[in-house]
Amino acid sequence: MLNRYLLGLVFVFRVQRLPAQTREIDSLRIELRKEVNDSIQGDLNLEMAFRYLFLNRDSSIKYIKKAEALAHSQGMEKLKIRAKQAKARLLADIGNFV
Repeated sequence: MLNRYLLGLVFVFRVQRLPAQTREIDSLRIELRKEVNDSIQGDLNLEMAFRYLFLNRDSSIKYIKKAEALAHSQGMEKLKIRAKQAKARLLADIGNFV
């Protein structure tokens, strides 16, 4: 009985946060479309990946790959490292340790 109560509380708190998260994602998406600076685009892609981490892992992977591609094409070593860290975090969260 206690487990169901706790599970219900966790669900309620997660659902309450979803609208705020989607508003943040929408504003980040708008900023990403407007931005012309490559380094800021890379940062925004990684931020989008982080925001999607618990909402939609496929979208999180998509934004990590965009950041990796941008880093590779522009020779941005720090962005490459941060994208690899983001990918490692995502894979660890889904239990893929290979």
